[in-house]
Amino acid sequence: YLLIILSVYFSWIKSKKSEKTNLLIIFGLNLISNALWSFLFFYLRNPILGFLDLLVIFSTIIWALIYTKRINKISTYLLVPYLLWIIFAGILNLAFIV
Repeated sequence: YLLIILSVYFSWIKSKKSEKTNLLIIFGLNLISNALWSFLFFYLRNPILGFLDLLVIFSTIIWALIYTKRINKISTYLLVPYLLWIIFAGILNLAFIV
């Protein structure tokens, strides 16, 4: 989470005013979907919904990588471990489906 926060911070301080709204949308959707995964997977015990949510998380990370690359490449690099973690989590999540 520290790397995500740093990525948001570096993007925020380098971004133009018009880009800040998009940053809030991208990272806000990511935060919400990230929190939702725990509810879907652990509380509802539904790995299929959890996996679908991981696809949303994955999509928002890709969106963030593309968007932050235009603003600050360090922000982009800071998100790569998060992307790798979500891919790993998706593989583990799939093990509960098949």
